[in-house]
Amino acid sequence: MNEVVAEYIEHGWKVVPIPTGTKGPRAPGWNTRHGALTSAPALPPNHGVGLMHAYSGTMALDIDDWDKTLQYGIYLDMLYAAPDAVTILSGKPGRGKLLYKMPFGLTLPSKQFKVGATVAFELRCSTMEGRTAQDLLPPSIHPEMAHPYVWGGAGHWSRLPVVPQFILD
Repeated sequence: MNEVVAEYIEHGWKVVPIPTGTKGPRAPGWNTRHGALTSAPALPPNHGVGLMHAYSGTMALDIDDWDKTLQYGIYLDMLYAAPDAVTILSGKPGRGKLLYKMPFGLTLPSKQFKVGATVAFELRCSTMEGRTAQDLLPPSIHPEMAHPYVWGGAGHWSRLPVVPQFILD
């Protein structure tokens, strides 16, 4: 884990420790810039790592119900098939995550999109107060599936595509 965490940090991403068996950080102040790891050896044992979107210039399109995204005009098959698509796979059916680079300097509050009471997808970047939101990165362990998240898509995590304008709109 330390080798890949070092790569993330060297790439300029801000990452936060995530205890194994959870999907989120537990340390007070984790979502401030001071919560980011400064080196791979600082990652506590038995921890995964989360990408701090607002401080890394990134955002995630987090899919909770693949079919319901169509009601918002989000064609996931097209986005996943893009030649530069970068995805994080958990192995859960009907779920997924696309990662994007934000236009320079832009951060937006995270927003859920529902169909009835069901969350179809979420655009995740920051809080209303401007602090960061996060997503687990490979090879962190998915708490329900009990196996590592993996990278997917035809692109590479170090060369994220810019978020399409229609998603920002």
